[in-house]
Amino acid sequence: MTKVFSGTCEADGKRGSWRLVLEYFPSINGSKSMPPVAEPGCFEVRWNGRLLSEERTKSFQFTELAGAKELLGRGFPKDLPEAVWQRFTGTLYLDGNFAVDPNKNALLHDSSVDSLVQNLFRKWDSRAEKQRGRGSPRSSPLSSPGFGSPGYGPGGGNSPREVASMRQQQQLDAAQKKKEEMVPLAREMCAWLHECRTKVDEDVIFVAEGTDLTRRGVDTARGTFKATTNHVRIGGKNFVAPFRDEESLEAKDPDPTKRLLVKVAIGKQEEFAEVCDFQFDGSFNTGSALRDSDVTEACRQATSGFVR
Repeated sequence: MTKVFSGTCEADGKRGSWRLVLEYFPSINGSKSMPPVAEPGCFEVRWNGRLLSEERTKSFQFTELAGAKELLGRGFPKDLPEAVWQRFTGTLYLDGNFAVDPNKNALLHDSSVDSLVQNLFRKWDSRAEKQRGRGSPRSSPLSSPGFGSPGYGPGGGNSPREVASMRQQQQLDAAQKKKEEMVPLAREMCAWLHECRTKVDEDVIFVAEGTDLTRRGVDTARGTFKATTNHVRIGGKNFVAPFRDEESLEAKDPDPTKRLLVKVAIGKQEEFAEVCDFQFDGSFNTGSALRDSDVTEACRQATSGFVR
């Protein structure tokens, strides 16, 4: 499945157009389908259609797991497993207004200039702003009022402390504006990954809500455990085993139409067997006790397991 993000950015009186095309490589029969040459989360960059061979762009804030979580906070979808963030790659297309080096092999990155390149990466990459802060950005009347100018120094009304406070407020305003721009992109990204997860992945989706989610086989020394649930989704189809008594394993609902049967090979023959539940593995911090929330989170993150 393919996803396209596009837009424009402006700097120093210029406007540049960009387009980010992502391609998702689903899990097929429990195995990865991404080509060995593709690196998850790493994007090629093309300038006017020309591949910039020395430019590799990674981890835009809204396309990486940690960045999306930071942007969305509690709004981040809990049922989106970490594995799906390693199943896509893509290409960033830029028009000719973005500056490139003389050899046209890479973009021209210069933190001292407010260019289209700096503007785009400052907007998308949470680390770009930190890197820019270590440089010597070009000053402007708004950010660096000089001594003797209106509003600064003797008779001007603004002390150095007030100027520093103004700069800090400008940085906060810029960060808030950036977040407002990035949050919709992060939501769109998560929605696309969720669609890929439910429509094209052949992973097993373990359902935690409304099921008999049960922890089993806890190893406190290693911080691992096994758990079971009676409900999974595979390829968009629901498979639900009846609730059972823990000791006798008898179904609580005797209705035979609600039994879940699977074919199993016994020697050279195939027999039908009744499914009790579905098991998956999880982990937790060895420095703390295993909580119900740990089991629920592990259930949402699991992509494979066993049938009991």
